[in-house]
Amino acid sequence: MRAEIDHALVYASIQKIRFGSRIQLELEDLDARYRVISVPRVMIQPIVENVFEHALAKRSEGGILQISYQKGLDNLSIRIEDDGDQLSHETLNYLQSAFEETERKHGNEEITGLINVNQRLRIKFGAGYGLTAQRSELGGLCIIVKIPWEGE
Repeated sequence: MRAEIDHALVYASIQKIRFGSRIQLELEDLDARYRVISVPRVMIQPIVENVFEHALAKRSEGGILQISYQKGLDNLSIRIEDDGDQLSHETLNYLQSAFEETERKHGNEEITGLINVNQRLRIKFGAGYGLTAQRSELGGLCIIVKIPWEGE
């Protein structure tokens, strides 16, 4: 997990240089006990990339990317949130319903990076894990990455 978080943070740092004072990164430190969790590669970075592409790229000021962690009984949730103002109810509903489907048939439909990440997490960990989408308290999108973890 450590490598995945580090990869996403490097990407976010590069984007911070690009956008300068137009955005703010609020990044919680990953507790050492969670760093050993085995997760599929390139799991967090596509979510962070979506934040910059869809929520922050057009902002002239005040953009926020927030990453935090929540421990559940047998899982860890990684919360990736933004304060974007372009998220429609239709997009949010589409994402959530796409994440909830266990075997999505895409046909010629484009598979987004988020849906791909969700599918890979479910293949590795089972249907109880993966991504969920909700409106962030910041006003934009909140993607929650739920992975198994049993610690103390």
